[in-house]
Amino acid sequence: MKRNTLIFAIAFVALTFSAQAQTLVGYRSPNPGTGNIGYKMAIEPQFDYIALDFSEGMACVRFKMNEFHTYIDTTGKPVFDKKYVNVGPFSNGYAAVEVEPGSANYSFIDHKGKPLTDQTYRMPHDFSEGYAVIKVDVSGGGHYRYNYMDSEGKLVGEPRFLAANNFSEGHAAVQGSNKNWMVLNKRFVASASNLPYEEINEFHEGLARVRIGERYGFIDTLGNLKIPMTDDYCDYSFSEGLCLIKRAGRFGYMDMTGKVVIPCRFTYAEAFSCSRAVVSESAPDESGMITERGVIDHNGKFVIEEKKFDFIETFSEDYAIVSKDGKKGFINVNGKVVIPMIYENARPFHEGYAAVRVDRKWGFLKLDRTGEKPF
Repeated sequence: MKRNTLIFAIAFVALTFSAQAQTLVGYRSPNPGTGNIGYKMAIEPQFDYIALDFSEGMACVRFKMNEFHTYIDTTGKPVFDKKYVNVGPFSNGYAAVEVEPGSANYSFIDHKGKPLTDQTYRMPHDFSEGYAVIKVDVSGGGHYRYNYMDSEGKLVGEPRFLAANNFSEGHAAVQGSNKNWMVLNKRFVASASNLPYEEINEFHEGLARVRIGERYGFIDTLGNLKIPMTDDYCDYSFSEGLCLIKRAGRFGYMDMTGKVVIPCRFTYAEAFSCSRAVVSESAPDESGMITERGVIDHNGKFVIEEKKFDFIETFSEDYAIVSKDGKKGFINVNGKVVIPMIYENARPFHEGYAAVRVDRKWGFLKLDRTGEKPF
C-alpha cells in the first residue's frame, strides 16, 4: 500500500555550515544528460523549514519554526491566510489538512483553501486518479473500515474494507471482511477476487507485489500470478521495467518476467529513477551507514563511480543531490555537477523547483527548462 504522505511537525536541526546567498546563472542544452542548465534563486532564502516540496504549484513551509505550516505559491507568497499543524501535498486538486491540532482528523481543501466537504476523516490518503482512501469509524468505538471518496466529496457505498490501496493505473486492491483480497477497477467492479494473500501493493507497470509471510510475487490486474512467489525480498513495485530484489544479503534487479538481469552484488541499492539507480558495493562505515555510493544504468554499468562524491541521493527530474565536504549541489544523469556544491542542505527537484538552504534559511532554485536562453 502506498505510504501516506501526510507530513507531521518534526524537530528541525540547524546545521552549522553557512554559504553566501547567490543568484546563480547557467545554461541548459536540450539534452539534460550532457549540457549545463539555467537556474536561479527564484524564491530567496527566508523559511526556517520546508515541509512539502512543490506539487500542483504549491509548497508548504514554516517561515518560523514556532509557527504552523503555510502553503506558498511559486513566487514564495502565502496562498491562504490560514496555517496548519499537519499537512499533505496537493494531488488531483486537493490536499489533506488537520482540522484541529492533535486531533488526527483531516479535511480536504482545494487550491483556494475551501473544504471539499464538512466531514473530517482520520488520516486519509492523498487523492489518486480521482479518489481518496478514507478511514471511517463505523461503530463509534474505534471499529474502522476503509472506503473511497470521489473528487465531489461523495462516498462510494458503505465503508466495508479492512484495507484499501490508492488507485493506480486504473485499479486498486482492497481487503474484504473475509481477509481475502480483490482488485477493483474504477467502476468498482472486481476484476479479480478471493485472492489469498496477506498483502497486495499498488499496481505499477501492470503488476502489483503480493506477500505471504516472507515470500513475494507479482500479480496482474486479473489476479494472475505473473512472477512466482520467491523467498527473495522484492521492492514494493517495478520502476522502469526493473524491480529491486535482495538475495543472500545482496541487492540486484529482476525484469518483469522475474529474471535477475543485474546480479545481486550490491550492499546498498535503490529503485531506478531517470534511468539511474544509486547503489554501493562498499561495506558500511563504523556507524553502520553505507555512504560510498555510485550510480548505475539499466545494464548494471557504473556511470558514476563510488567515492566521486561524499553522498549521492535519488535522481528526480533528471538531477540528483550530491555532497562534498559538507556542502550540497546537483549533478545530471552523467555525473556532471550542474549546480555547484555550495548549499548547507538541499531537497530534490519537484515541478522544476528545488529547496536549498543558505545561512540557515531555505529558499527555492528554479530550472530553465526551455534550453533556449539563460535566466
